[in-house]
Amino acid sequence: MEENHDVIILGAGMSGIAAALRLQHYGYDVVILESRDRIGGRIHTDNSLGASLDKGASWISGIRENPIYKLADKYNIKLKRVDEGESYSVYDHDGTKLDNVFQSKMKYEWTDFLHFMQNEQSHVGIRKTLGSVVQQYLLKNKLSPDIQSDFEYAISMLENDWAGSVEKLSAKYWDHIGYILPGGQDVFPDGYMTIVNGLVKELGEEKIRRNHVVKTVKYDDNGVKVILENQNIFNGKYVICTFPLGVLKKNHSELFMPNLPGEKITAIRHIGMGIFHKTYLKFPQVFWQEDADKAWINYVSEKKGVWNTFVNMYKVNGQPILLGLNAADYAEEIEPRSKDEIVREAMKVLRTIYKEKTLDPVDSLVTTWLNDPFSYGAYSYVGVNGTPDDYDKIAAPVKNEPGTTYRVFFAGEATTKFYPATVHGAYMTGLREANRIYAFDKKLREPSEQQFPDEKEWLVFPEQVICPVGKDLIVQKQVIGGKTRLIPHCVTPQEKAQKVDGKEWLDSITSTPWDYF
Repeated sequence: MEENHDVIILGAGMSGIAAALRLQHYGYDVVILESRDRIGGRIHTDNSLGASLDKGASWISGIRENPIYKLADKYNIKLKRVDEGESYSVYDHDGTKLDNVFQSKMKYEWTDFLHFMQNEQSHVGIRKTLGSVVQQYLLKNKLSPDIQSDFEYAISMLENDWAGSVEKLSAKYWDHIGYILPGGQDVFPDGYMTIVNGLVKELGEEKIRRNHVVKTVKYDDNGVKVILENQNIFNGKYVICTFPLGVLKKNHSELFMPNLPGEKITAIRHIGMGIFHKTYLKFPQVFWQEDADKAWINYVSEKKGVWNTFVNMYKVNGQPILLGLNAADYAEEIEPRSKDEIVREAMKVLRTIYKEKTLDPVDSLVTTWLNDPFSYGAYSYVGVNGTPDDYDKIAAPVKNEPGTTYRVFFAGEATTKFYPATVHGAYMTGLREANRIYAFDKKLREPSEQQFPDEKEWLVFPEQVICPVGKDLIVQKQVIGGKTRLIPHCVTPQEKAQKVDGKEWLDSITSTPWDYF
């Protein structure tokens, strides 16, 4: 069987659906080929525990000016704030609740490390790992055993944010997060799929073909031919590949004919694919009453990176559910284990914290993104030998040979150095590639045939700003030439409180890639 379409989109995740909807608006005949029996990609809401629980992407990071927030408003989707000030508790490895003295001590040690790290970043090369710099710091400072344990806990929290081991993160670019959107972090009590479902309703479910596993993408100056594992063929003028970075890492040489350019393959190798594991535990009732008002329950494990964070889902959806988070090396270690074994490990930690008050779970849910053949990981980070420009190289369109037409386009969170590892980044790349195809195609059309749509919704953000320790990044909102610009300023807490020069500041957040997972 063969079908013909203007544009074939590979993957029904956020970027693929966004691209399809925009291209359809431009008048293109589009089809999305989705390998799974479901849509959403790394957005996957599960209701098996009697609550809407996100196995993948969970957060809107920076709700102001975030296009996902605007979609939530458009579709009347409920949101819940989770980063309300000091909304966390910290427990030592023996279950002792750590007080403000610990918090102050950790803040001091971490600030000292950040100073050291910033000095190192100014001159280290791209081949150096963040782990090697951590070891330099430890050798230089000779921390006492208890302080080193606390420091390793802080390093584990860093690995949780980036879903990557410090032994794989770039020392020079480990903290690359692109542009910071202002505002706090919200979650969806009814699940992130509510956003996806809203987009699909606009697009039309018939545009998405599930269980369509792609075997080969052939391209030349005449167009593209997508061959499925069942040998069905889809022909088109263009193809947009939204496969996760993990899939490109593993399968690029078999997927594309001819193979991708060497520069793109090198970039795919240099950008890392993070590993993130979630364990949801449902209980007959809340037994963590002393922390029921906290969003986070943190644990300083004896072994680095082991069950350091639990999310209090009771605060999100009112259900007696805790979410255990593991990342990087330990996530890779536990994912192959049975669900029962993983749950036993999580419960051992909870019993250490809450002692005899701890109840047995009545149900559980675990994730397996690392071994999912349609993701092979969670979200991207800058790895050793990589730079943020590698995101641009992954995003670059491909043609058969010089002088011919671009046929293969790329979207997804690993194709933007401005918003990597975020859902809004994935969404924006889908719009970007739809616009790129239209711009290329427009050269072949009569000027009167279509006018390029007004892109007033696009925001232009300033260059990334990293403020010195002790100062906060604040942004001033200005409208220039019909586009919203966020002008960055590094200010002291006193200046921030005074709203310097009478300007209206928008608070930024200490952004992390936690949109994804």
